Amino acid sequence: EKFNVVGWSDGAIAAVLLAAKYPERVEKLIIFGGNAYFDKDDVEAFESTRDVSTQWSKRMLETHLPVYGDDLQPMWSSAI
Repeated sequence: EKFNVVGWSDGAIAAVLLAAKYPERVEKLIIFGGNAYFDKDDVEAFESTRDVSTQWSKRMLETHLPVYGDDLQPMWSSAI
């Protein structure tokens, strides 16, 4: 089954990553307002939050863990 994917801002980034990982599942991709690249500062900011258990706030964990469960740390670790 194929899907049309639309993303705005951070959703645009997620949509591009989804299409890159599963091109056979994406019929059309519409994105706007997303970042086109990561610069050195972006990478450094990401690295400062790499370990979700020690570098994320309680609020961030409470927001994301119910959605991603045990996949949160592996997913975040594999990004960039």
